[in-house]
Amino acid sequence: VADALIERPQEALFAEACRLLTAVCGLEGEGEVPTVARSRAMAMFTGSSAFSGCRAQVLLNDWFDRKHLLESLSSPALRIAYDCAPKRHRAQFLCLLNRAISAESLRNGSGCVREGWTAVAQAFPELAIWRDMRACLRERCWEAIPHRALEDYAVGRSSRSRSRNRPKRTKWARKWRAAMIAILPSGEDAAVPATDPEVRKLSHVLWKDIAAWASSDESGASPATARALGLFKADHQTLSCS
Repeated sequence: VADALIERPQEALFAEACRLLTAVCGLEGEGEVPTVARSRAMAMFTGSSAFSGCRAQVLLNDWFDRKHLLESLSSPALRIAYDCAPKRHRAQFLCLLNRAISAESLRNGSGCVREGWTAVAQAFPELAIWRDMRACLRERCWEAIPHRALEDYAVGRSSRSRSRNRPKRTKWARKWRAAMIAILPSGEDAAVPATDPEVRKLSHVLWKDIAAWASSDESGASPATARALGLFKADHQTLSCS
């Protein structure tokens, strides 16, 4: 065992937790995942040096069918490791947790997740702040429509009625959706790594736009958005755990 791991074991623990969540999210996928995209993810995982010796299907079975991996995320040791991590890594971890919750909810079809997530949410209350901001962003993506129209759409009286009453994307959402379509290939065609220069540039500009909206008094954003920005702002208060 390396001396650095003995002196600062919390770094390795936190890195492994992030690696686990990254693997689960990458293999399970998010949203409607085409079969070809899922097969591509399996192949990439198998050939990745970051997951050498780890079998994809075994990992997914252990994650979804057993409790020990999920329970490890609510351990006091991981909470300490989280507090000791740089703020940018803490924010990444919260995003990974939320992605894993969403993936499990979609996998189950009913929107339900396992009981163990309650303990994780209690161990990391910051997760609720991030989820509140995501809810505000979701509202920003869709134009408000009358409640009666929503009822008509739900019962589905006719295809024409459903089309007319279907929630529409806002101008802001349409702009960024067009930018993503221009840069990202469809899931059936190919995949672009997060390190791609154009993807990084798009991510930077989009986040800059979101941050400006979230911190503006005139934007209509709720206090939750401004509070969530604090999860990402750099500071010098990371605990020293050496």
